[in-house]
Amino acid sequence: MNDFSAFRAPLKSLFALLAMGLAASPAYAVNQLIFAQQNTGTIYQINQLSGVSTQVATESGHFWNGAAFNSQTGLVYISDVGTNNPLGGTSNTLYSFNPAAPAAPIIQVGTVTGQNSFYDAGFYNNKYYTVPVGSNKLLSLTLPSSGTAALTPTQQTLGGLGTNVTGLLLGDIDFIGSSVYIYGTQIINGNSAGSNVLYKYADVSNLTSPTYTKVLSGTGAGLVYDPGLGKLIITNTDNSIYSVDPTTGTATSIGTITGPDTGGNGDFALIVAVPEPSAIWEGSIMLSLAAFAWMFRRMRAVPQG
Repeated sequence: MNDFSAFRAPLKSLFALLAMGLAASPAYAVNQLIFAQQNTGTIYQINQLSGVSTQVATESGHFWNGAAFNSQTGLVYISDVGTNNPLGGTSNTLYSFNPAAPAAPIIQVGTVTGQNSFYDAGFYNNKYYTVPVGSNKLLSLTLPSSGTAALTPTQQTLGGLGTNVTGLLLGDIDFIGSSVYIYGTQIINGNSAGSNVLYKYADVSNLTSPTYTKVLSGTGAGLVYDPGLGKLIITNTDNSIYSVDPTTGTATSIGTITGPDTGGNGDFALIVAVPEPSAIWEGSIMLSLAAFAWMFRRMRAVPQG
């Protein structure tokens, strides 16, 4: 009869590691919204499925808007629009914020003048995109890691916004691949608010005409794409949250954000954070499997008695 006592310890270790891996590897980890509030300088983390918010930083003296997450740097970039005026101003000072170390200082990366406030933003191909408040232009910027230099954006005109629509108010933008989604309230003839509309342009290199124009209820405040859900997440000025099918533009209510007033007083970014096994975890599993295989071969070689 074989003596299994020599194999008990490595077997226990292997099963413990497997259990740890199963516990630490959910099918889907909820990605977190970051909300940078304009009228207080406070930064929140929000669970977009429950609406529960947690304050993670306060930067008094700043008027935050135009927030976007760059997956290539792991940083959120936000614009200090320099005013608490809901219609914005003409100054934008851009900063980076590290969501993995919220207590760390924010870092200035540049300034943009001669453009209305950046109330919305999204990243694509390592570039920061925004539609200045009241504008019909999509701007793009390559942001340095730090500095106070004046930055000059590239701009494109948004075609097909609608009859007599001269620009968009509030809202937000984000990307799925090269497709750009723009959410905002139409400005009619330069001075009156029209419908709350979600636009999809199939490719950011061609903004002649949107693939669809979807009128949604409420007044737009934020828009992000959640790859875990495969949905757009939009927020309105009444703190309501919706998921939107990016193909059809159909919106479904999720709930309400609790905590900060998101009513046009700031902007959202989505931190994409689906955890992967660490190198230590992977190495431990491989070593345990190798040790088990070696001991199993030895066990087979022991004479039966």
